[in-house]
Amino acid sequence: MKLATIAAEDQHIAFSAYLFLVAPTLRDVARRPLRRARHNGRPCTGTEAARMCDDCEQTIADHLMHGFTKLREALHGGRLPRTKGGVVVREMEVIHQWVTSPEASSTRIDAITPLIKKRPHPGEPAEVRAFRAQCIHHELHSLEARVRRADAKSRGAATRPERDLRTADWSRPLRDDPAAFDLLLDAILRVRHGARDLYAIPADLLTQHRLDWRSGYRLLRRALEQLRELHPEFHRTNAMIHLDLPATELTDSPEDLFLREEERQEANAAIQHMLAPGPRGLAYQRLLKHICAATPPQATELIPWTAAAFEITLPEAETLVRETIHRVATTDVDVFLQMELPAEA
Repeated sequence: MKLATIAAEDQHIAFSAYLFLVAPTLRDVARRPLRRARHNGRPCTGTEAARMCDDCEQTIADHLMHGFTKLREALHGGRLPRTKGGVVVREMEVIHQWVTSPEASSTRIDAITPLIKKRPHPGEPAEVRAFRAQCIHHELHSLEARVRRADAKSRGAATRPERDLRTADWSRPLRDDPAAFDLLLDAILRVRHGARDLYAIPADLLTQHRLDWRSGYRLLRRALEQLRELHPEFHRTNAMIHLDLPATELTDSPEDLFLREEERQEANAAIQHMLAPGPRGLAYQRLLKHICAATPPQATELIPWTAAAFEITLPEAETLVRETIHRVATTDVDVFLQMELPAEA
């Protein structure tokens, strides 16, 4: 199938060519935001292994049809999309020229599809970059947020719970205590984005309000009880319904494996950078050994040690420890732990 087929007079033939070129990449890019929006980050599977659930398949189909219709109007309707300032979108102009050029009649779609699936990189053809930007990334812009709002609306939940909590008359009593309100708002947004524990309060939020975990727990529990009393339906549809979703076994898709390998390589590079020769590199290696020890130190010991070793503040030390733990869980950290260290003073 040739690239010029996308501009064919017969709409059905043109759509088949468009699907062949766009669908594989659009499906891969959309998979992760759809998982987060609808399945709490767990795999989305339908009746067949290669299919998503019916709702996600419909979302993919809607975006494919929307992108094709937009391109079809540009190719045959003479209506190139314009910016708010009335200027023709340059990328669509590039796509129009590419698909209708003489070369398109001899360019095979199966040779273009792998190029579109790659990430943008210097030196790639401008036509490929334009097609990817307009037909993939522009189509899927804010997909997760849009799907969350649409699904929330369909089940009777608030499409923007943070706005309702901040502005609605019924929620005014919740706003009397700023600290409790911030904890409540954070909990509602966390569970809507896939968290499984309402009371996993971020440390920086506790620090912001000068609370320890026990005090924060009590405040949040009281705020949730007050929310249930004030608006039981809001409490059910925006908090508890997410915690009732069944947990399923996680499986790795090909794109998950690809992204995990990229994360591993990035974590390796970050650790290598931190281990540069010098006092700071030595301190970082000691931090790695503390974290990976058979019996790692408690946070109350490790964070002050980190602050002293790196000559930074306690909040900065906590951030560094968290980032390092994440990298340790991602990377081949054993490679960096084989070096002998001089004894600490």
